[in-house]
Amino acid sequence: MARKTLKAAAAFAGVALTLGLAACSGGGAPAASTPATAPTESANPALKALIEKAKTEGALTITWAVYNDAVSSKLIDAFKKQYDLDIPIHIAFNDSVDAVAAKLTQEEAAGVTPSSDLSLTTSATAATIGSSGSKLIEPQDWASFSPWNKDFSEEGGDFLVIGHQFPGFIYNTNTVDKKDLPKKADDVLKMTKYSIASTPYGASFNTLAIGMGGPDAVKAHLAKFTPAGLINCGETSRIASGEFDAMWVGCGKSFVDQGVKDGAPLGFAGVSDGAIANSVYVAVPKNSAHPAAAALFGAWLNTPAAQAITWDGSSVDNAQLKGTHSAEYLAKLEKDGTDPTIVNVAYVVAHPEDFSREFKGAIVGLLKK
Repeated sequence: MARKTLKAAAAFAGVALTLGLAACSGGGAPAASTPATAPTESANPALKALIEKAKTEGALTITWAVYNDAVSSKLIDAFKKQYDLDIPIHIAFNDSVDAVAAKLTQEEAAGVTPSSDLSLTTSATAATIGSSGSKLIEPQDWASFSPWNKDFSEEGGDFLVIGHQFPGFIYNTNTVDKKDLPKKADDVLKMTKYSIASTPYGASFNTLAIGMGGPDAVKAHLAKFTPAGLINCGETSRIASGEFDAMWVGCGKSFVDQGVKDGAPLGFAGVSDGAIANSVYVAVPKNSAHPAAAALFGAWLNTPAAQAITWDGSSVDNAQLKGTHSAEYLAKLEKDGTDPTIVNVAYVVAHPEDFSREFKGAIVGLLKK
């Protein structure tokens, strides 16, 4: 079955995104692109010029979520080697995409240079800082200096998709019987013999509205669901330890995949009315201190070398790149008859009721009732 998604206009084509097109009601996802090794600067004059600008800028500073310190360190080393860069690069981890975006907004309002040269964000947050929101992003002609990214630029060049996360039901494989696993969201309500935690910020519950029939259906679901405790997205060790049997909604399949690599007894179950791929993006903020280095690094993140590092260390890669683990997972969903939705910026903008502050506040309130 075809994936439901919205196509964003390519930056290099200069085409404005029009939300009134048929894509708003769901359409075929762009075909997965074959990853290409990053070309040398001699093969691409625009790339060569960007590399020289990055060397002149002399530094790169990033604060981001999703990728931990170990992953960041490996990315820095490989990036420097790829482009023969001898500049200091510092990447700090902050586990909240929203907090990083809020800081960017505050810095812009204060008229100060952004503390992070590159912004890493997800679709819902991206919609608030890009061309359709507060316009804090400097559009890039991504395809001109990184042809391998021609299919991944969105919102007129504001954002470059580099990965996807899949929310769902996370569970302890030692304590939860597979026959009890949910196939639909409301099946979780039947699992009364298990202790099921959730998050204090209601992570990903709003995306259930896509498959459940809207915000009211999600609120009705939550009115019947009482979490056994509230824990953060990354605290899957509390599931693995047996403190809780499961987490609903778990923020991403990546947390399970990474835990399994470390030997944790964790499992992931997707539900048919919550088959979502949340897009992960990079963007260059306006007035970035090192915009060339930021754009070069962001573009490089979709190369095979970088994708291998992010998968090995965080179990996150780009589902729209052929051969990635996330692409294989999407293909499996489709083979099994599930119609997953790729949630990109355009989808968020076209469905404000699913991503409003009011709905998010209602979700949090119902989880804490």
